[in-house]
Amino acid sequence: MEKIISLLGLLLLAFLYNPIDTIGNIITPQNETNQQRYPDKKAEALKYYADKNYHKAIEIWTEILQLDPNDASTANNIGTAYRQLRQPEIALDYARKAIELSPDYAHPYYSVGLAYYDLRNFDKAKEAFEEAIKRGYKPGGANYNLGLSFYHLRQYPKAREAFLQAIEKEYDLSSSYHQLGLTEYGLEEYKGAAKAFEKAVKIAPSAHGTHYYLGLCYLELKKPYEARKAFERERELKTRFSSAAFQKIDKVEEQIIENQGKTLAFIAMFAIPALLLLYSRKSKDYYKPDLQKVLLLVTFLIFLPLPFLLFVIPPLFVGWVFYPYLFSSFVVIGIPTMIGGPLVYIGFFFSTIYLTVMVFLTYWTVCFLFKNVKDQRWFWALMGAVIAASFFDIYAGATIGGKSSINWINMIKTVISSWGS
Repeated sequence: MEKIISLLGLLLLAFLYNPIDTIGNIITPQNETNQQRYPDKKAEALKYYADKNYHKAIEIWTEILQLDPNDASTANNIGTAYRQLRQPEIALDYARKAIELSPDYAHPYYSVGLAYYDLRNFDKAKEAFEEAIKRGYKPGGANYNLGLSFYHLRQYPKAREAFLQAIEKEYDLSSSYHQLGLTEYGLEEYKGAAKAFEKAVKIAPSAHGTHYYLGLCYLELKKPYEARKAFERERELKTRFSSAAFQKIDKVEEQIIENQGKTLAFIAMFAIPALLLLYSRKSKDYYKPDLQKVLLLVTFLIFLPLPFLLFVIPPLFVGWVFYPYLFSSFVVIGIPTMIGGPLVYIGFFFSTIYLTVMVFLTYWTVCFLFKNVKDQRWFWALMGAVIAASFFDIYAGATIGGKSSINWINMIKTVISSWGS
């Protein structure tokens, strides 16, 4: 569900965030003859357009078109002004008229694409932008908007290609990198998305939404510290993404605790054995493993009950209960798993310490026996005795309810099934 919500947010952001080229759509006449006609009127219309007085600009351009009905650039410009007035249907009519007047002229096809984009007809918009590029429209806006059209059609690979072409043409690099990042995120290419967003914020540090989605990428890449920094920056900008960024910070904190737990567990797994080996470095022969030592160690770990700390609720009490080591490992690791949440890895840390220490204590016991027992046959007899004893109720308090130690197999199955539920 969270993935679906994020995807919907991406689609909305793609439409809202600098979605389309507007000001740059005014075109110059397509030939010298038109360029020399009515230069004063055309300059006046452009001035009104630049001042956002679109009605006046339309009025002057309409007069010019009446004087010169074959002026495709003026027809296109009228459509552009109507688009600024949020009348894409009329804009589309004038762009088509410009194409009728000059079928080989590229710019009106681009204007058709813009109008269809506003009408949210992304299939038609895509076709128009592709036609504009095919006919030699060089500005990167066509590639950029083609990418947006593909994005809304969820054709992410083609959208990525179009945005890369827009970037190659150096078109509005902040927006192009931002949209490329959204596309990579939609493809679940989080590393590529993060790189694109990083470039976008470098160009436009105050861009709305970019820091937020950069933080989402860092979350997916398991980089909680970078994610927290990105979300905090989005919150500082006080954008419409600020509240969402604030909520994500809590999730980041959970991931930070999780990473710390993993680090501690890793340290426990490797540092403790390293320290124990370092401590015993002067007695290499004493701790040197061989086949008999390993077999005896494995026998003890599987069948010989060892103590571990068990928390039982209710009633709440802490007590030492004896289980064979292998079952103990399932229970000890299972307890933090049942706790869940970000503290699970902290639990793994303490569990790993316990399990590691118990293995080495058992091995020290084995090494002590090998040093002090001269007749090696005793070891084989000891292995057999431990295995045979595990089938009988001879361990007082070895397991809950006085069951025999061999029942750890069924207990392990119970623990595993509880994990699954």
